[in-house]
Amino acid sequence: MSGAKKISCGRLAPLAIPRLAFDDVRRFWAKVKRGGDDECWNWTGGTGAGYGRFKVKGRLYSSHRIVAHITSPNEDITFDTCVVMHSCDNRLCCNPAHISIGTLRENALDMIAKGRANWQNRSSDAGEDIRSTSCRQPS
Repeated sequence: MSGAKKISCGRLAPLAIPRLAFDDVRRFWAKVKRGGDDECWNWTGGTGAGYGRFKVKGRLYSSHRIVAHITSPNEDITFDTCVVMHSCDNRLCCNPAHISIGTLRENALDMIAKGRANWQNRSSDAGEDIRSTSCRQPS
């Protein structure tokens, strides 16, 4: 596609989403409970590991990756090398306004900034916050 910027985020497992037929897109959105522009649009179909799952050509894909694939203004994004992130942290959300493409590093930094890292949520036996004794905070 001329004029389109190709975005590559490093190398992850090859999970490229195939071209979706109109019926695939229609079937996908039928499984999403849409709300207001700022609300989460929850996936109502099958799930796995807390994420929505949608079958295309015999293979299951995460619903948030399908949203990014359908709604991306840039057809040259290499979805097989990028992660798809939720600004709302709701694994079932399919609202395109809550979905963004990023790198593993960006996703990890987002997780830390929001206090969702495992080391940020554990306490030691003495009841101390582990963050203050055994983990270094990113600078």
